[in-house]
Amino acid sequence: MGYCIFYKDYLSTYLCCQKPKTTKYNNRMVEFLRIPIYIKALITIFFMGISITVQSQSCDAEFFGINQGNYTVQFQNISSGAYAAVSWDFGDGTNSSVLNTTTHTYTSAGTYQVCITTSDISTNCQSIICHDLTIDAAGDYLDSTCYYTNCVFPGDVNYDNVVNVFDVLPIALYNNSVGTTRPNASNNFVGQASANWQGNALNNANLKHIDADGNGTIDLADLVVVQQNFTFEHDGIEQKAEGTPLWIQFDPVVYPSNPNDPFIVSAGIMLGTSNTPVNDLLGLAFLLDYDSSLVVPGSVNIVYHNVSIIGQNNSAATLAIDNNVGTVAMANARTNQTFATGFSRLATIDFTITDIVIGRQSQVKFNLEPHTIQAIDTLGYPISMEGLSNSMTFSTTSTASVMSYRNINIYPNPVDEVMTIDLGGVYADYLEIYDNLGNTVKQQSVNQRGTVQIPVETLPTGFYIIKIQTEENAAIKRIFIR
Repeated sequence: MGYCIFYKDYLSTYLCCQKPKTTKYNNRMVEFLRIPIYIKALITIFFMGISITVQSQSCDAEFFGINQGNYTVQFQNISSGAYAAVSWDFGDGTNSSVLNTTTHTYTSAGTYQVCITTSDISTNCQSIICHDLTIDAAGDYLDSTCYYTNCVFPGDVNYDNVVNVFDVLPIALYNNSVGTTRPNASNNFVGQASANWQGNALNNANLKHIDADGNGTIDLADLVVVQQNFTFEHDGIEQKAEGTPLWIQFDPVVYPSNPNDPFIVSAGIMLGTSNTPVNDLLGLAFLLDYDSSLVVPGSVNIVYHNVSIIGQNNSAATLAIDNNVGTVAMANARTNQTFATGFSRLATIDFTITDIVIGRQSQVKFNLEPHTIQAIDTLGYPISMEGLSNSMTFSTTSTASVMSYRNINIYPNPVDEVMTIDLGGVYADYLEIYDNLGNTVKQQSVNQRGTVQIPVETLPTGFYIIKIQTEENAAIKRIFIR
């Protein structure tokens, strides 16, 4: 049975309906800009779009366009496989069946969805791919490489290659001006193709740059984008900002039930956020520093998650070596040459704290710092990354914490459907359940002592953290749901 894949980002919209595929997305153009201009004209759109490789299929549709000026674009058919017929839909109500190269002229500026369909009755194959195409008011095709037409870097209102306080003034000067909506607009600080606006310009920068959020109107909402991307820089082709964050998320502290038991601090290695996802990632390698004076030598334990954006549907190449005092060397990469896009928890790392057990020290600060990060895309080009350190300060002398924890038991563990919490005389207000990524998956009021039963059959298999808020503090337990 066939199925449809719909993919959309700030550049293009893609629709593909056929049997399952593996996808490879290429849009790194840093080295491309060093190629002679006559070669660039032939490969402009090829590297900006998506190439989709079909498994067990005999045809695969794909094309790219070349700007000809005067509202004209030359389309190159680069479809693969054994197809016999081609159908072009230029997005303006016109069609063509030209097999290879075809040229089309649009009557006006705008954004058009261009599709090519390849088919062959004898092999029963059919493949469709669509790309958004924007023609500006001057009649030029806007390409995402920012080479033929300058792209909008949201927040750089006066287009001086940096987002700073001076970008506020043009927004006030041209407030309430209306122009062309930026196709697939995003506030992310990456070059975004946009049609030029007609009318005045500030310091030779087209008004499209002042419309930071791309909604077609210059207003005070554009100040939000300036604030979001403040101090970010670019060179007209790619961003020179800090890059995708590689950051640390500490898990809730699990106090040992016995002072002689090991005290373990756990943290997630997090890649990207919803606002700053990573794009086209093949893999990354980095160093992670920790305070070796607080950690039992050889106790560092790292588990990469096979449900992360790197590990999902892929046998990832991983490495974790703790052979340098205070530094862990880590690497995580896809081995099937496909890209990873998004954000997720890559791994969980556990540290056994030495000589710091409950009752011996009042405050302990534990710091983790990822640095010296190298990341590459599916073409081998570097991806800008930023390592963000984080620290956790916790108390180890709270008698109430110890007693509260000792008096609370959860069984069975592992649990299949219903877990029982024996509060042991402790009054509990409410509880929260966190998955291994730190997400809250369940919240429930308790407001009682004694025994509480919690259904968990709807939760996926895995390790979870149970946080029970008592009258005096929060007790933390780990449990495995199978």
